[in-house]
Amino acid sequence: MKQLPPIVIISHSTAWYSMPRDLQSVSSTFLNMKMSVSIGGADVNVAEISYAKGILLANGTHQVEIQLAMATDKNSAENLARHMFGEISSDLGGDLLGELVNVSMGGLRTSFARESYPFTGGLPESFAPERFNQFGATSKRHMTFALLVEGITIAVRICIGFKANAMVPVGSLCEGMFVAKDVLTAQGMVYVKEGTRLTSTMVDRLRVAFEHECPVEVALGATW
Repeated sequence: MKQLPPIVIISHSTAWYSMPRDLQSVSSTFLNMKMSVSIGGADVNVAEISYAKGILLANGTHQVEIQLAMATDKNSAENLARHMFGEISSDLGGDLLGELVNVSMGGLRTSFARESYPFTGGLPESFAPERFNQFGATSKRHMTFALLVEGITIAVRICIGFKANAMVPVGSLCEGMFVAKDVLTAQGMVYVKEGTRLTSTMVDRLRVAFEHECPVEVALGATW
């Protein structure tokens, strides 16, 4: 029997199908409020998106990446800030959305790891709100749902696709990049393992250990 590609297996796993429920639980705990989840229907659409945040999860072994994005409107952001901090500040609520994306990424990593598909998580990023509704349109598979509580709507889009890689000179490496292929020393020893998200310390060490023109294969990352 022909074995299915890893991207097909992962996107039809229990962890994939349980994402709405898992993120409902994560968000309810993090925000200290009982969120409900809506899959499909008008609730999924945020009419006037003011804040959009995204984060990348990468699996170097199977060359697969998952992109998670969340968006909300100004009123929802203000209500988030009021609930958590007692302040009416949409910008504070927008920052809180970024924290929620980060916490949600951790929850997804745990779920996929249970099925032996470990992912490395990136850092939350802001992106243009108008791009949210087209997010994941060209991916292999995607999912859309909303997290809801009175006065707050958080739209969620998750997509899965193959990693896109590029060769980047050591001198141009940046914190947050994912190493797509083992970095080897001249003796053939693994210096940085594939799937590693580079920290500023790692970048500094690479620049000391290797010529600045030495190429490193990295994942291009999310297309926010």
